[in-house]
Amino acid sequence: MTNPSILAAAQVQMTWFQIVFLVMGDIGNILNCMIFLQKSLRHNNCCQYFLACSITNLIILNTGIPTNIFSLTNTNPATYSLVYCKVRMYIIHSLLMVSRFYIVLACADRYALCSPNPRIRDFTRPKVARVLIPLTLFVFFLMPIHLPILMTIQQSKCIMPGLYNLLWSIYIMLLAGLFPLISMAVFGLLACRNIRYLRRRIQPSGVSQRIRIKNRDYQLMKMLFVEVIIYILTTLMYPSYAFYSALTLNASKGTQRIANEAFVSFLSGSFLLYINNCSTFYIYVFTSTTFRKELRSIAVNYILKYLLKENSNQGSAQRSSNIGQAVVVIDPFRTVQQGKTR
Repeated sequence: MTNPSILAAAQVQMTWFQIVFLVMGDIGNILNCMIFLQKSLRHNNCCQYFLACSITNLIILNTGIPTNIFSLTNTNPATYSLVYCKVRMYIIHSLLMVSRFYIVLACADRYALCSPNPRIRDFTRPKVARVLIPLTLFVFFLMPIHLPILMTIQQSKCIMPGLYNLLWSIYIMLLAGLFPLISMAVFGLLACRNIRYLRRRIQPSGVSQRIRIKNRDYQLMKMLFVEVIIYILTTLMYPSYAFYSALTLNASKGTQRIANEAFVSFLSGSFLLYINNCSTFYIYVFTSTTFRKELRSIAVNYILKYLLKENSNQGSAQRSSNIGQAVVVIDPFRTVQQGKTR
């Protein structure tokens, strides 16, 4: 068994390593926003969900990770401030749920887009995304309102007391674990089935349509598929441990077991949990040629703007220099002419 002091030291080092998550996540999510705001993508419902998810991920990373790092060198405010204990947990949990369900909505949108049923395809209309994005935000800030009401501090720990701990674990198991996972899997499988169905229906004269479906919608599905896999690997451990922790809350535990559980709690609830929020840009770059094309387009445009601005500044400086030289030449001549006149 691992020595408790080694686990504690590993936890400290892993918390410092979250700075890498923060930097990479901020850069990646900002680039996501820039790409999904491009004219060719901004009116696509799936891209609107990705954009909303990227903005949410930015807030999550810059709310959760800095407070974790602050607690390494200072007393954790959650151990003595009841307001901090309640509000931090409420905000981070709500935003994590919002981020997850934006991905669920993106999966549903991909399914609806390639559905042969026109009523289901209505789900992909732009006004639907404009309604569902703020509605999701509202719902998942309303649902966990019990957190700031029932959470408390006991023995310098920010905890969920008594029966509430068990109810919380069931809530997390369902809403953060099973429901998003099942929804993503079902919509993904249905979308794959619909795409195969549409390809069989398309006649040889419809080659351009088949290519469009393959090169755009299929790529978005591939991005979603990989993101769902990352979600499963990095998120499911947290609701599973929360349920286990609630069941064993009153069990007699030795020092080693307490240290092991503390490390697993940190790993599932503070370390792995942020990987999905900071990795989306790198998933999209790796899986989608369209995304890479838009990224190159942005890079080229910004480089050209920078070069043109530099050339313009240099040209302006050169013209100013030439004008100054002309004044220096003309002024003495005028002085000499005036002297002669006198």
